[in-house]
Amino acid sequence: MDDDTDDTPIFALPMDDALAAQLLAWSAYLQHQKRVSDHTHKAYLTDLEGFLSHLQQQRGEEASLAM
Repeated sequence: MDDDTDDTPIFALPMDDALAAQLLAWSAYLQHQKRVSDHTHKAYLTDLEGFLSHLQQQRGEEASLAM
């Protein structure tokens, strides 16, 4: 499913709209400009989701660009 207009959330984590938009843009960049493999793309997103989850647990607040 390579739909450039798909705005389905990448992560189930709560986050502000600005961060969500940046993550969608970064994901599209990885897929369409860098042309990383599907496995690499999934690994990057999985690692980032784990990091953001850790930040949220440590800070006790929703993920945002201001973190």
